Amino acid sequence: MSSLYAYGCSFTNYKWDTWADYMGKNFDMYVNHGQPGAGNQYILQKLAGSHAGGDGDKITDKDTVAIMWSTTNRYDNFFKGKWDTPGNVFNSHYDESFTKYIDPVGFEIRDCAFIHSAKCILELIGCRFVFFSLNDIYPHAPYENTINQIMPSTKEILFKGDYHNRIHDFNTEPSNYEIHAGEDWPTREQFETENLPDIPAEIKKEMCSTFNVKSFKELIDKKMWRCPDFHPTPAMHLEYLNAVLPDWDTWS
Repeated sequence: MSSLYAYGCSFTNYKWDTWADYMGKNFDMYVNHGQPGAGNQYILQKLAGSHAGGDGDKITDKDTVAIMWSTTNRYDNFFKGKWDTPGNVFNSHYDESFTKYIDPVGFEIRDCAFIHSAKCILELIGCRFVFFSLNDIYPHAPYENTINQIMPSTKEILFKGDYHNRIHDFNTEPSNYEIHAGEDWPTREQFETENLPDIPAEIKKEMCSTFNVKSFKELIDKKMWRCPDFHPTPAMHLEYLNAVLPDWDTWS
């Protein structure tokens, strides 16, 4: 019986099909250990647990493992019996008393060690494995050979370095604008038809704060008022797989 074990964050396990779900259809058994917001610490912990026989898993040399490594600016914590994976440490529930001690380069070096450790585990098992990544990961010494084995990232392949390049391809939640909108905001239809009235500076400032942009021009140019979901759509996941692993549909 063929088995696929997948690990990652929300780019691996989400409310619609991801690259992992496409690959998983080729196998007799498919286990997805992706968790939204997860960083590479969580990914290594779950993989090590699978190697040790945790969660009912026990990876063998007959199995396949696929990992999409997350961004390096995340901090995962096991707290009160479950994993807390809030995503970007600088844009989550961690406050300055914690983040002021974080060095992004230190996090990159830490994650290079995580990835190298995962590679050593998988080579010890002797199974087939492949490494993808959400963003590019800088190869710090002495881990260059390991990091260079990671397939090109989704940010490079799908977005050419800028997620806003695909703003028209993302799924959107039309009702989200109305949820955020104040009574003095322009309507969504006015944005759609580019028929905006004069908007007071204080309202523009309020909107920029709500949509986390630096200027009202950015709000317009990047169409952030559409409330895009920046997770790749199923079609984009398939596009990514076809680009970096063209024979993925023969993996079984």
